[in-house]
Amino acid sequence: MIRKSSFLAVFLLCSPASADGVDLPLNGYLSSWTQSPGGVPVPSEINLPVRLNLGRPSGPGEARAVFVEKELASPAGALKIRADFFSVCPHGDAACAGTYFQAKAVLSGPVESLCAAYFNEADFAPFPVMACAGRLPDGRFLGVTLHRLPFKDGRIHDL
Repeated sequence: MIRKSSFLAVFLLCSPASADGVDLPLNGYLSSWTQSPGGVPVPSEINLPVRLNLGRPSGPGEARAVFVEKELASPAGALKIRADFFSVCPHGDAACAGTYFQAKAVLSGPVESLCAAYFNEADFAPFPVMACAGRLPDGRFLGVTLHRLPFKDGRIHDL
């Protein structure tokens, strides 16, 4: 039997966009890389575009979510990522003025990892910037970066 609170959480995450209809566009990139301890990251697959629209919550305690699933190349084999993006209106905030955002990345394949971060809107949009990695048996790290600007020649330009 599904408890009422569990059903409510599922309903809120899956319900339509906010009453005002204003979505938050999320536009960025995913890139995979390896890194030796003490070294710099070496890119594998770069600049896979992500284009999503995240609904805004319309009342206290509500949340909206969108996700993307991708498979990226790496020297250790296919690295899968599921990235979830949330907007959350705090309980007791009738106007949702304190809405905050979360990005969560789950890696599977040659490494297993879960990473998450909370953001204000200015740091979250147009796309959150964060990295998520796990350690390979040989000691290197294998990871994915969520980023706003495209990588060129192994580094981010225009910064």
